[in-house]
Amino acid sequence: MNIKYPNHPLILTNIGAILSDLGKHKEALAYLESAKPENSADRNLVKNMGIVKMNLDNEDLTARTYFDKAKNLQPNELTIEAFFDPHGY
Repeated sequence: MNIKYPNHPLILTNIGAILSDLGKHKEALAYLESAKPENSADRNLVKNMGIVKMNLDNEDLTARTYFDKAKNLQPNELTIEAFFDPHGY
């Protein structure tokens, strides 16, 4: 994939959300981790990280940390939120 700004957190967040929606959670995790969710104020990035971790074996226990942090943040209008069905778990 040829991206003009490959390290831009907004782009990484959106690619991670799309990959998560496609069921490619391991790939999504790499993009979202590169966007540095632990330092982010973007609710979509932090929540997407929780969604991805919820869908990965041995990572689901850390997902709650991201969901809890995301509650107190505002979404960036330039990022997208991955699909998540809380009733599916």
